[in-house]
Amino acid sequence: MQDFNAEVISKCTDRVFQLNGTTGTLLYGSWDELKRNDSLRSCFDVIIMSETLYNVQYYESLFEMIEHCLAPGGIVIVGTKTFYYGLGGGLFELDRFLKDRYTGKP
Repeated sequence: MQDFNAEVISKCTDRVFQLNGTTGTLLYGSWDELKRNDSLRSCFDVIIMSETLYNVQYYESLFEMIEHCLAPGGIVIVGTKTFYYGLGGGLFELDRFLKDRYTGKP
């Protein structure tokens, strides 16, 4: 689990893990920080993300982090809204970003 805010991870997410008897990796910090962390290189087989696509300005950093952290053959599961009103992100913008980034075609 990752959140920008360390307090969210330590006071909320960690507590939920404890109450449910769940174990996992808990990370905090920006996506830019995570993608520079060599210990995270290719270490996750699955990345599940939700509510991360609200602003298209962050897509580049998010996907650089995913490329850094995702193991070869790994998968990314995305939960998102079709459109985030007022912010411009969402499913359609993700589709456009991925086509541009990985195929060079809009």
